[in-house]
Amino acid sequence: MTFSVPRCRSIFVTGIVLAAASVADAQSVVPADVMHGIHAHARVTRDGGEVASWQIDPFMTEQQEADILAFLKEPCRFDWDDGLTLPQLVRDMSTHAATEIDVRALEEIGVKESLVLIAKKREQPSFAITDNDPFASPSRPDSQRRDQTADSQVNVPGGAEGRTGVVPWWRSSEVTRGMDLIRADIQTPCVGAKVTHLLEQFDLVLSIRSGQLTITTREGAEEQLAIRVYDVTPLIGRQREPETKRNASGAAFWRESYSNRAEPLMQVIETSIDSDTWESLGGPSTMSLLTCRSRRWLVVAATSPTHWKIQAMLDRLNR
Repeated sequence: MTFSVPRCRSIFVTGIVLAAASVADAQSVVPADVMHGIHAHARVTRDGGEVASWQIDPFMTEQQEADILAFLKEPCRFDWDDGLTLPQLVRDMSTHAATEIDVRALEEIGVKESLVLIAKKREQPSFAITDNDPFASPSRPDSQRRDQTADSQVNVPGGAEGRTGVVPWWRSSEVTRGMDLIRADIQTPCVGAKVTHLLEQFDLVLSIRSGQLTITTREGAEEQLAIRVYDVTPLIGRQREPETKRNASGAAFWRESYSNRAEPLMQVIETSIDSDTWESLGGPSTMSLLTCRSRRWLVVAATSPTHWKIQAMLDRLNR
């Protein structure tokens, strides 16, 4: 006597095998870090924590982006002083993260690749205190002038109109020394803040593309906007269903209240962060809201500096 497996059971077993094969194929195509993030719910925003987000870039992994952002947030220890050029800046930054210059974009606005970011200081010319100077005698109490005599005595070139004397208080280095003590107590700015300050005076920006940093113009950054997804569910709230009356009118009421919570958040971002770059005001940046897996995802296409400001704002709002 022979036994045969029922047709329904054979179909069920075949389905399991195909499902396992499809999962294996998916894992072979999707990067391992992405699969781990999905299973561990690393992309979900928790109440009171940082807003989970990631950039949509097929040529950059999440780890690469995390390493670049960590470098930009480190205290700036580079010796960037007088005469700093753009190639020197790129050379120093490349020791920690791959950095390049968008030469084509700079040429379009007439900026050379050898741009000088910090001009060399000129030597201060010597001066002479003359008898005709109405401010030669500082209007300070004699006790204060005697205390500062030792520090402010200098040999000024003499001659028919010059003499050796005490440097006037507004020309002394007393105020400068005090400011140096104050600056010593201030925390060292991070690399990203320092670089942004150096570039913005020439209308240049820092962008993250394909796993590396790129120095380009604002127009060049707007031509290749970075797409980023933010989980704003805790800020907007889940789409709830009425607990008592589950009718069409009640469900429509809850959906309307949800949309009313989303629009103010998007409006605040557009009006407070680089307001002239958004599509509503003729700019290239866009923003839309997506509902997926009972969560709210804010999809934004903007430059990297704009994304950094949005991330900082959402993190503060979620605290």
